Amino acid sequence: MKLSILIVALCLTTIECPQPLQDIKAGLNLLRHEPNSDSEAGTSFDYIKKVLLRFLSTLKRDKRTTAQTKKSQWRKWTDWSPCSVTCGKGRSIRWRHCKARCQNLETEMEEVACQLPECPKKLFGLIKLL
Repeated sequence: MKLSILIVALCLTTIECPQPLQDIKAGLNLLRHEPNSDSEAGTSFDYIKKVLLRFLSTLKRDKRTTAQTKKSQWRKWTDWSPCSVTCGKGRSIRWRHCKARCQNLETEMEEVACQLPECPKKLFGLIKLL
């Protein structure tokens, strides 16, 4: 019963419960269930442990992401680069640099596809057709 209270307390102390409630409810129901055998007891305990560990790892990940978002300060994105090709399909990129309290990333890059007019076809591999 103490574990069920711990799970509910952890969920209620966060702004938004990141773990689906059906997992928590399933874990609480397993806590109330009296196992019929040793093997069933092991299965129930393993499931509860798995649900609780998944829940706690989600909380840790959410806190890390929030802390990194609050701490890092980024410069504005650069303009998009010209398309990487002169005809056909290519890519265009842009960058931004971290200016303060950088964690692991000091530079971020975004990439998009670009499409220029189709490249001229070559006749017999030698003469370009327009």
